[in-house]
Amino acid sequence: MANGVAAQEMAGIARGIGRRRPVVLLGAAAAVLAAAAVVLGMAHGLPALNGGRTVEIALVAKNLKFNDTNPPLEVRRGDSLRLVVRNAEPTGITHDVIISGPGGLRTTPIVPGETQVLTFKPSHAGVYHYSCSLHPGLMDGRLIVRP
Repeated sequence: MANGVAAQEMAGIARGIGRRRPVVLLGAAAAVLAAAAVVLGMAHGLPALNGGRTVEIALVAKNLKFNDTNPPLEVRRGDSLRLVVRNAEPTGITHDVIISGPGGLRTTPIVPGETQVLTFKPSHAGVYHYSCSLHPGLMDGRLIVRP
């Protein structure tokens, strides 16, 4: 009887191994496909998983607004944001840009005709505030960092 129990146990182990092999192969195939998708996406300038792109956004200060409407700026967590700020005021009005949030960023004062660039990588999702500290309430917008 001991040999019969051992034979049943061995048969059970063999059946278990037979069932696991397709699952392991499917998991390996899925991992290879996911890695290929990330590599192909990065080669074509598409976002990688969890951010990773470089996003350039132009903010043009003119008539005491950014881009006419102080638009919301959107990026994904982990993207590198290159914010190009240009003062296009026809008169001597100076502006700056301040971004609230972790590490708060700011330009120096920007005179008409000048451009400054802020580059950073948001590491936390959330809604942040950008503004011109020299014209509060007139030049305010949101920076939305998606997960």
